[in-house]
Amino acid sequence: MRKVSIALLCLALSIVMNALSSAMERTAKASSASDSGTVYFLRHQALWAYDVGTRRERRITHDRRVNGYCVAPDRGTLMYTDRFLALYRADRDGGNEALIARSRIDLLLFPSLSPGGDRLVFTGRSAAPMERLVHFLSNTYGQYVRHIWLMDLRTNALIDLTPASQYPAQFAVWSPDGSRIAYSVLRDPWWTFYKDAEWEVVVMEMDADRATRTIGPGLRSQWVDDDNLAVLDSGAVKVYNIRSKQVVKEMWINDSCATDFALGRKMDLLVYRTFCGDTRGRAGLVLYDVTSGKKRGFLRDATYPVYVE
Repeated sequence: MRKVSIALLCLALSIVMNALSSAMERTAKASSASDSGTVYFLRHQALWAYDVGTRRERRITHDRRVNGYCVAPDRGTLMYTDRFLALYRADRDGGNEALIARSRIDLLLFPSLSPGGDRLVFTGRSAAPMERLVHFLSNTYGQYVRHIWLMDLRTNALIDLTPASQYPAQFAVWSPDGSRIAYSVLRDPWWTFYKDAEWEVVVMEMDADRATRTIGPGLRSQWVDDDNLAVLDSGAVKVYNIRSKQVVKEMWINDSCATDFALGRKMDLLVYRTFCGDTRGRAGLVLYDVTSGKKRGFLRDATYPVYVE
């Protein structure tokens, strides 16, 4: 009887140890899930990179006044704009820089490269002189008369995708399959501060009809996959199914000053820009662990994050 009891005790201990081992392994995976990757960002009109694992920063551009950029779908190439007019391509370390195109309109901002690498959507000013004059006279900052443009990188041909829009539109991003773009529209014709403005996220089909649908309120968006779109709105990142327009996931950051964000593919690390700043009141980027709900780091004076795992 004693031998049976000892055997049962050993079996129970074995089961408990295996359970603890599995739990520790899951915890280790969860804690290390966001310990890799690169956060790209802008600081004082230069492009920088931050290694999540080593927590080291490195400057990528030195001779350009970078106003916007994107990471190519191959994740090995960067594209950025210089002085709002010229578009450059370079390796991830800034090497092999090459001029790709010059804009024929007087603004080239927030570029996004298509999955095929042959088309670029970006923010530019309206081409209609009278519309620009009316907006300039009725808008404190005039330059915010913005449309979404499409550039064919093979021919340099330009198409205004929002020619009839009376409201500023910007921050266009391609879906992973290249069939759609998402962008933000300011519904208030009088310019207000970013975090107080009435922004909406719109999805446009990139076919001949260019049909659009409004997804919901929000300033910035990022595609999770071809059918789901993450949107920053009022201190939370909400993932919408673009077909049903329903929120399928919500991540609260409790920061009403957040104006921009980048989300990893695993959706466990969120990088967002805040105007409220750190304990010293400095604005910058917050690295937020979605799983634990804790802030993991802060990049001062940093804007426009892109997180690449």
